[in-house]
Amino acid sequence: MEKNAEQMIQLYIEDEGGEIMPNQQISEELKANAIKGKGNINLQKVFRVSSVIDNLLWEPYYDAEHRSCVRINKFHRFAKN
Repeated sequence: MEKNAEQMIQLYIEDEGGEIMPNQQISEELKANAIKGKGNINLQKVFRVSSVIDNLLWEPYYDAEHRSCVRINKFHRFAKN
């Protein structure tokens, strides 16, 4: 699970136009954004993220604040606007 989180963080940083350096300290805010994505104001239980494991369109997600949520892979071919 830790390796998947690291991959999500790496993809998130790259999507935002940044670059991760070796031995770089990663903030808790960055980790939260990489895992949850940027929350939609109207749909607080739907998180559009850069990557979902195995390139699925969506996956269920449990959030302590919002309970049952969903993570949408914004780069999946069916999720394009």
